Order: sequence, then C-alpha cells, then structure tokens
Amino acid sequence: KESRGVITGGWALAGERKDWITKEKHQFDIPQRYAKGRDFYLSHFPKCDGHKATTNVVALDSSPGYIKIPRSRDNLHSYYGAYNKTAFIVMLRDPVPRLFSEFKHFRVEQKTGKPFEKYIEHVQGLLAKCGRGVPMYAHDNKESCWATIPFDYKGLLTGLYALQLEYWLALMPASRFIVVSMDTYVHSHARTMRELFRLLGMPPQRAAVGRVATAVNSRARGQRMSAAAEGRLRAFYAPHNERLLELLRRRGVTVVA
Repeated sequence: KESRGVITGGWALAGERKDWITKEKHQFDIPQRYAKGRDFYLSHFPKCDGHKATTNVVALDSSPGYIKIPRSRDNLHSYYGAYNKTAFIVMLRDPVPRLFSEFKHFRVEQKTGKPFEKYIEHVQGLLAKCGRGVPMYAHDNKESCWATIPFDYKGLLTGLYALQLEYWLALMPASRFIVVSMDTYVHSHARTMRELFRLLGMPPQRAAVGRVATAVNSRARGQRMSAAAEGRLRAFYAPHNERLLELLRRRGVTVVA
C-alpha cells in the first residue's frame, strides 16, 4: 500500500531520519534509475514498524534535480498521474547568491578556467547565440537554450524558477504545491516546519531535529561576488522573479515566507 508522499525540489529539508530513508532518490530525473521501475522506487520507502509505526509518517523524496529537469515531471506523471496524495515542496533561494554558491561548490572556475565575472559574461553570450524565438527553457529538451548550453554553464538558468514551475503546474494541481523561501527556512526553521506540518495535515509536533542547511556552502563561505557581478545578475533575474511572483499569485500556490 502506498503512503501519501512528499516530493521536494530545491533544497532538502533538515531532520530527515536516516534510519527511515535517504534523501535524493533521483528516480525521476536520472534515466538509469527511472528505468528500474516503480517497484524499485517504492522499495526505498520501507514499512515503519515498532516505535516508528504511526499514521503521521510521510514518505519523503528530496531530490533537488526534479524541479529543473523536464523529464522529472513526465516520469512522475507516468507512475501516478496527477497524484492527489502527493505534496510538492519547492524550496527556492534568491537566484543571485544561489548561483555564486553553486559556482564555488562545484568548482566551476577550475573546470572552465573562468572567474565568476567572466563566467557570467560567457553564459550570457551563449544565451544571446540561441537566437530569437528559441525558448530559454523548453521542456522537450531539444529546441532550447537549456539543451544547447554545456553542463558547467547551466547554473545561470537553474534560477529561472517561474519557467520550471509553469511546466509542472501545467500538469499537476497547484493545490499540491508549497513554495518555501530558503531564507525563511534557515532563519526560522522551527516556525517553517510547524507551518509545513499544518499544511500537510499533520498534527502539531516538535519539528524534527537535524542539521539545518546553511545559506552558504563551505566553499563559498567568507567569499563575496563583486558589486558589478551582483548588479549584472540582479538585472538578469529581475523579470524572471517578477514572473515567478505573478505565477504564484495567479495560480494560488501556497507560499511559506
């Protein structure tokens, strides 16, 4: 019997019990794992017994690649349809520091030979070459800028949250989505978890104790991007952020911020 579930995209929630499940299943965004089938996926959610057997257990799959990789939505839909017992928690961070953090975390400068400012300039140059009428993020992964830009340069596009959510909401009901501000989660963890419990229809309880994700990863800590780089990114993301806010308002998506 399948339990109700929670799919998270973006950052993982702290406090996930390691003896229950491990995070980042990547069942729907990695073709090799998806090919293993639904039974393989469900085997990662063992039945709770003993002190763990409770009606308040919610199965959690926390895979950050789902929200941005188009096939994730379609693969999930092939398993469950518009599965109305699944909640989608999407944790979003300000795309400007998010990009800088990713740049440092994945050692992009060492891989590309470009410092952060040159990296931004290069990616925007690649986007300009996409041509008019070519979408920045198309979901067939064919005629799009996302498909043509090399992996190490995709970070700039990862912050285009509205384009990603629009695709998911075209097939999944908006009522099943909860968008959480990363800053709110980090700085008001207990309050955020209480609100999530409430939205998930779970009784009030003490928030799970776990290491809360920090706003800056270890390789970016203590480093700052230049004012010029930040200004350039703010200008780039501004219309996309406005598009996101308009989408959330129009579709009535629940926001925890």
